[in-house]
Amino acid sequence: MPVPSVLSAGLFKLSFKALGTHCLVQFRAPGEAAARHFRATALSWLRDFEATFSRFIPTSVVSRLNAQAGGAGLDITPEVERLFELGDWVFSASHGINDPSSLPLTRLWDEAARTQIIPSVQERAKAQDCVGWEKIERRGGRVRLPSSGMAVDFGGFGKEFAVDYVLQLAVEQGIDNILVDLGRDIATSGRPPGQPVWVVGVEAAAVPDRPVLRAGLSGEAMASSGNYRRYRVIAGHRFGHLIDPRTGEPACTEVEGVTCIAQRCVTAGLFSQTAFILGVDAGLRLMEAQSGVEGVVQSPGRLWRTRDFYRYEIPNPT
Repeated sequence: MPVPSVLSAGLFKLSFKALGTHCLVQFRAPGEAAARHFRATALSWLRDFEATFSRFIPTSVVSRLNAQAGGAGLDITPEVERLFELGDWVFSASHGINDPSSLPLTRLWDEAARTQIIPSVQERAKAQDCVGWEKIERRGGRVRLPSSGMAVDFGGFGKEFAVDYVLQLAVEQGIDNILVDLGRDIATSGRPPGQPVWVVGVEAAAVPDRPVLRAGLSGEAMASSGNYRRYRVIAGHRFGHLIDPRTGEPACTEVEGVTCIAQRCVTAGLFSQTAFILGVDAGLRLMEAQSGVEGVVQSPGRLWRTRDFYRYEIPNPT
């Protein structure tokens, strides 16, 4: 189990792997005992969350539900129901563009990357027929996927939900100054020692690992979506990893990456993903229409900011 290391002035650092990605948590605690207690609580919750919701774990609720598609369905706990309710919001707020039932399309294009054969129109249409969040039946603590071939995946917002929850666990334990970073999905509270804000870099799509700009966060969250790290190469063509369920194909716009700032990481993640799929103009309009949401869109050779993004931007050091 990772042990929190002390950086300075009561600032602890916890580095570990979870949810299939590298995670980093920095926080101020009154002492090592409090830091260890928070570490144990957070890591235990993350293990349970992944065991319940990961589609890559055969015994998870999600995997068992998908295996039951077209059958009787499953009884679910209030915790699982909470994620389905969040899926309702994700689907509604994105106008169906972010559909947690689009896993059949993801699997289709993952298989295409393996075989190096681009799916036919008929294959895409067949997978699309298995997609539709509104088709899922939920009542009385039970959920059912009515058609064989349907499948759900909470990966589009699950990690962002986990970021928010770990931050909440910290605050409940009296840790008010913290930055939670689970694979570049980030939430913050308070500030680091001697600084007014947590300074977070926005990765350059053209040169990953190099910041194109920096943002100062204190009580806000940030999430990014793009095709510069995760993509498929099929028959010599490069396809992004985010699927547009309206077309059944990977999103294809001039956007290279979107970074969104909001009060919750799950909100930032939703609108960064949706804006990426929509493209520059529609993506910017979507973010600007949301109260408390700001963002920056990267296209080749240019940055596009929402009107009030400047409130968070910090000049890069010269």
